[in-house]
Amino acid sequence: MRIEDMTSEQVEKAKECETTEQRLAFIKENGLELSDEQLDTIAGGAAWSEDYEGGCPSCKCVTYSFVDGPRGVYIRKCDQCGCRYDENGTIYE
Repeated sequence: MRIEDMTSEQVEKAKECETTEQRLAFIKENGLELSDEQLDTIAGGAAWSEDYEGGCPSCKCVTYSFVDGPRGVYIRKCDQCGCRYDENGTIYE
């Protein structure tokens, strides 16, 4: 399952993971298919949906979902305004 397909219950359970070990166990238990970037972000200690320090380039919201972007790369979609952007803050139309 892709991270974008997680249910709201799974997202809430994921947010309860406090250690890298708990996060990796959650990923394995739920059969999540993550890109290297997503895995590094989550395993490295970032909170689910809150790892981008600058927030959305349009509204500065810090919560987002990963969505398919150009050339099959995952990009962020702001939960508040819907802006699509990458880890550098580049906006995609």
